[in-house]
Amino acid sequence: MSILANLNKKLRTLGIYNLDDPDSNIALELKVYASELERLKENTVEMLNECFVESASGYGLSNLEEIFSEVRSDLSAETRRQMLLKRISLNNNDFTLDGIKKALESFNLEYTISEYPSYNRLVIIADTNYTIAQKEWIKAEVEKIVPSHLELSLVFNSLSWEELEAEDLTFAAIDNKDITWNEFDSLEN
Repeated sequence: MSILANLNKKLRTLGIYNLDDPDSNIALELKVYASELERLKENTVEMLNECFVESASGYGLSNLEEIFSEVRSDLSAETRRQMLLKRISLNNNDFTLDGIKKALESFNLEYTISEYPSYNRLVIIADTNYTIAQKEWIKAEVEKIVPSHLELSLVFNSLSWEELEAEDLTFAAIDNKDITWNEFDSLEN
């Protein structure tokens, strides 16, 4: 039932208003009230939706991302919600390999993990492109959950084999360029 119909129904039962004339002052006033109440209802529903990760899609999602990670407007709302849910679900017991995976997935990383138990070492190679600030932040966040007895190597590798092969360089050609791997990573033809 619409707000206007509900107002009419409630006031009609009082029997003191003439609501049969649609151009009467009371009918027109009720229409104004109803339209404003409808707007307030829509705003309230939107605000409620933005308060919870599962239903946020606009400013609520961005505000939650600012608290727990970084605003990722380049991704779909559903992906962002899933990342936030994983991030929020991290707790003090997530210092296992599964916990580290959960943390990495909360950053939407594509990664491979190699464990070297005899050296107490964990190597994570992330294939996702990030800015330097994002990489530093992600590394700091992952280090928070890695057990202190493990040595962590988090490597961001945005250079794929396809890109490397497209350069069509031999090792001798690379050596002749006398460049570092960071310079090679940003190499252009």
